[in-house]
Amino acid sequence: MDSGQVNKRNGNRYAILRALQFDGPSRRGQIARKYGIRQSSVTGIAAELLQAGLIREQQPGNSRSLLELDTSRFHALVGNLTPAFCRIACVYLDGRIAESREISLVHALDAPAILDTVARGFAECLAEGDGRILGLGLAMPGTVDPGLGRCIYAARLQWRNLAVADELRRRLGFDVFIDNDVRCQLWSSVWFERLAPALGNTIYLSVHQGLACAMIMNGRRIIGEHCAAGEIGHVRVGEEGRLCHCGRTDCLEAYCSVPAILSEIERIRPTMNLKTASNLADEAEEDPLVLNVLDRAARRLARALAGLIAVTDPHTLVIGTADRRFSTILHDLLKRHLYTELIGLSGNDAQLVVADSVEDSALRGVAGLVIDRAFAIGSPQAD
Repeated sequence: MDSGQVNKRNGNRYAILRALQFDGPSRRGQIARKYGIRQSSVTGIAAELLQAGLIREQQPGNSRSLLELDTSRFHALVGNLTPAFCRIACVYLDGRIAESREISLVHALDAPAILDTVARGFAECLAEGDGRILGLGLAMPGTVDPGLGRCIYAARLQWRNLAVADELRRRLGFDVFIDNDVRCQLWSSVWFERLAPALGNTIYLSVHQGLACAMIMNGRRIIGEHCAAGEIGHVRVGEEGRLCHCGRTDCLEAYCSVPAILSEIERIRPTMNLKTASNLADEAEEDPLVLNVLDRAARRLARALAGLIAVTDPHTLVIGTADRRFSTILHDLLKRHLYTELIGLSGNDAQLVVADSVEDSALRGVAGLVIDRAFAIGSPQAD
C-alpha cells in the first residue's frame, strides 16, 4: 500500500477502536454504516485487532457477533503526581485500576529528586509487569504543555519551565505522556465514565486542593494558546486580601478550594477540626454554619462560571472533588446559583453531573489519553 492508503487504513482502525470505546459492543456492519467505512475494510481491520488481542468477539468465530474491546489484557501504566506523593497504577481499557501503589515524596526536596523517585516507581512497575503496556503517562498539577511534555509552571511543586517528559525519558528509556491533572480528570469523565456525550461540549470543574476547569469543545480538548485554558482558579474575585498559594491575593481558589473553605470554617469556629472534603460533607448535613460557608463558596463559583458557560454553551458541566457526597452537595448549591446567574440564557440548559473522585479520575484520565494515543498511532502486535 502507498502512504495514502496506509494513512486511510490507520484512520479507519482508529475510528473502529474509538467506536468500540464510545459506543460499546457493535457489529461490523453497524460500525461500517455509522462511520462510513467499507464493510470489507472493517472486517479486515477487525481481524488484525482480534489477532493482536485488543478486541474480541462475544461469540468467538461468528462473523455476525458483536465486537468489543478486550479489557482483560492491555493497559496503560500511569501516575498522578502531587506535592506529597505520586500514585502509580495500571489502568485497563475499561478504566479498571489495578496494582496501585503510592510513593511518598516527603524526602524528595527538589525537581530532580522528585523525578528520580517517580522514575524508580515506573521502573519497578515495568519490571514486574507482563509487557502488555500501551504506554506510560503522568498527570500533574500546574500549567502543562502536553505537546512538548513540559511543565510551564506548577506553584505547588515550585517548578517552572521543566521538560518533564524529556527528564523521565532520560531516566527510563521510554516516552511518558504528560498532561495537567484537571484535563485528565475531564478526559476520564468522557472516556470512561460517559458522563457527557462522546466528545460533546463539556466543562469540567475540579474543586480540590486547587480549583480549575477543563473543556472539550466541538470534539476537541481545549488546551489554550499558553496551555492555561480553564485556569479560573487564579481569576481575582474578592477584596479581602486572602493569600493564594500562587503568591497573589483574592484568587477564586483562595475562596472556593477545599483548603480555603476549611480555613474559613476554622476562622469562624476554631473548635471545629475539619480536614477533608469528606469531613465537610459529614458536617454540612448536620451543621447550618458549614452549609452556609459552602453556599457562599458555591455562589462565588457560580459567578465565575457563568461567563464561561454563557460563552461556550456546554451540554454538560461535570463537578469533581475528592468525595462524592461533597460533590453532590456542591452540585445542588451550584445548580441553584447558576440558575440565578444565567436566568433567561440557554446556559441554564446545561446538565450538571457528578464525577468520580479526582484522584481516581486523574489516573483514569491520563490512562485514557495514553490509550487514545496508542489507538491512533498503532496497535500492539499479537503475542
